[in-house]
Amino acid sequence: MRIGIEANALKNEAGTGVLVRHLIRELRARDHEVIEFRHDLSSKGSSRPSSARRWMNGLRQVFWTQVTLPLAAARRRVDVLLCPAYVGPLLSPAPVVLMVLDLTFLVEPQTGDRLYMRYLQRLVPALAQRARRVITISQSAATEIARLIPAAAGKVDVAYPGTPTLPSPTSGGGNEDTPTLPSPPGGGGKYVLMVGTREPRKNYARAIQAFAVFRNQGFPQWRLIIAGGPGWAADDLAQEIDRLGLGDAVTIMGKLPAATLSNLYRDAGALFYPSLYEGFGFPILEAMTSGCPVVTSNRSSMAEVGDAAVQLVDPLDPESMAEGLAAVVGNGTRRDELVVKGRSRAADFSW
Repeated sequence: MRIGIEANALKNEAGTGVLVRHLIRELRARDHEVIEFRHDLSSKGSSRPSSARRWMNGLRQVFWTQVTLPLAAARRRVDVLLCPAYVGPLLSPAPVVLMVLDLTFLVEPQTGDRLYMRYLQRLVPALAQRARRVITISQSAATEIARLIPAAAGKVDVAYPGTPTLPSPTSGGGNEDTPTLPSPPGGGGKYVLMVGTREPRKNYARAIQAFAVFRNQGFPQWRLIIAGGPGWAADDLAQEIDRLGLGDAVTIMGKLPAATLSNLYRDAGALFYPSLYEGFGFPILEAMTSGCPVVTSNRSSMAEVGDAAVQLVDPLDPESMAEGLAAVVGNGTRRDELVVKGRSRAADFSW
């Protein structure tokens, strides 16, 4: 089959980029011809372009999606056009399969760019009505799609993704892929790991507050390592860290190479992933595969993906999050239990 794919998400290193890269690889491994369609219309220059520039860039991207993409698909005579990241043409020469990974734009629109959220609020329901099938990546998201996008009724399929590929952790010290972490007063190498783009939906500000409570409950030697680059409206975490007196205890490392991330998972006391909303949550699978226990939110897809193999907490309550961390890193039996259950749960997912 000749499959066209709207592949602009490949420019993203995390999230949708991970999904699309694996999707293309797996389709080609199954002897499908995959044709990638991409544009080069991303904003250049300032990280915060003016409103006029954002509008112009947005209009160019809309034109590419609604005009250039279907014309290119027609020229290449694709059998199906796969749109894996919410957007696609309303009129297409080939059947469209639309992927709606989550409903952030309807459920938590305040956590994303307002202009883009409004665009998706109008486009996705119309696309869902015209698409041949609508695919999502968790039952939680499928339930929300059925409730909030009636046009998708009867054509929603759930296709769980697999675990993103990480290199095996390196052994020994001194390796260039093993980060050197500053030790807080009192020394020790114990740390909790957070992974994900730094944006409001990931709930970093509350997580840091929870970490402060956790340290005050008898874990003063523990550190918090944040691995994730800045995203939309990245919170000023440094200000919150200073306010809570955690300057020596919290390290923001930014976006890291896969090998470094693999080592961090291996040595972490736990992955702390209290996101407000996710369509899936790849770091949960990465951690479980790496033998790292997970403390995550009791909402949306995170509870579904983790099932009984994670420690669930209320992401709106720093006390609940602190208790969850203490229940895992302060109890060796519970930690070992989650490691075993996590590896077993991760094996349930494949590409």
